Amino acid sequence: MQATQPNSGTPQATTDSNIKRYRVSEDFRDYSVMFEVDHGVLTPQFAQQINEFWTDHENRADEEEGDHVRAVIRMAGHLVIGLMLQSGWDVDFAIGQLDQGKHWSEKFRDEEGWGAENGNPYGRCGIRIIAATVEQAGFESLSLEEVINE
Repeated sequence: MQATQPNSGTPQATTDSNIKRYRVSEDFRDYSVMFEVDHGVLTPQFAQQINEFWTDHENRADEEEGDHVRAVIRMAGHLVIGLMLQSGWDVDFAIGQLDQGKHWSEKFRDEEGWGAENGNPYGRCGIRIIAATVEQAGFESLSLEEVINE
């Protein structure tokens, strides 16, 4: 799983320089979640608090070369992809589909450690979901074989 910042050619939803977009993707299955992050809220210090709330925080920070903000965004992507898979449905929405983004953002921020809502689109953690593609395994992609007394 990797976190990348989409190129600057992507239309921006705001002119606020504290707002940046990131894509977290899992290449093997083509899962992808795009976030908008308010860096006025998700500061390096606050990101470190969020990261250290969870076990294995040193490894996450090391994976992102000590950058707790990137570690937290990547961790958010991991959690959101898991939530979407648990739903049992394909999740596929583009930038501009605000109802889907709001639904998944609130569901994500309702999870322990993410700060819940505070009346703004980014919640207490400063992160909102603006697009995603997470599809369940299709029947055609599964195989079946009989196992004889292994």
